[in-house]
Amino acid sequence: MKIIAVYLKKFKRTMKSMQEEINSATLETLLQHMSKDDYLELVKEFVLNTELQLQNIHYNAFRAESQAVIRAVHSIKGNAISLGFDLLSHQSAEFEKALKETEIKTNSAIFVQYISAIAKSIENLVDYFNIDDRRRF
Repeated sequence: MKIIAVYLKKFKRTMKSMQEEINSATLETLLQHMSKDDYLELVKEFVLNTELQLQNIHYNAFRAESQAVIRAVHSIKGNAISLGFDLLSHQSAEFEKALKETEIKTNSAIFVQYISAIAKSIENLVDYFNIDDRRRF
């Protein structure tokens, strides 16, 4: 129980503005190798993929398939860091670590907090990048 409390405190920090959530060095590097439009397409794909992964996490957590949940969280973490979304990646890394160290139920505070934080980050991305057609993928 103590380990859950430690991770829960980390998740309770306030969401930073998107400019603080995006690693500017990573973004600069990516934009040296692709156009802004290409980057925006990757962000759109990331948003859709993450929404699907969140559904996957719920489904597999309900079925008590912890390894599938860990893989989905790991995927979100890796995709986020690749696009420069450091906060999202960090949140996923912390949740992945918690999943590996203890059994987490879908109704546990840490599970709900993680899902809420990721959903909020996705909505922030949609707003920040003005993504209004993400359902077409």
